[in-house]
Amino acid sequence: MLASLSMYNYTINNMEKIYAILQKDCKLYKARPETINMLMGFSKSLHVVEYGEFKFENNLN
Repeated sequence: MLASLSMYNYTINNMEKIYAILQKDCKLYKARPETINMLMGFSKSLHVVEYGEFKFENNLN
């Protein structure tokens, strides 16, 4: 248990360092309202059904 906990802390610390480095290069882009509307419409029409270990994705247009 202790070994897995130390590995978890090691992973979190490395991810934190990588994120801090990459965040400096990040640029924010402004999406057009048409793009947002298209994505919202798609997410509303997406229907996911899980059956056992299978996952079925349907786009209900």
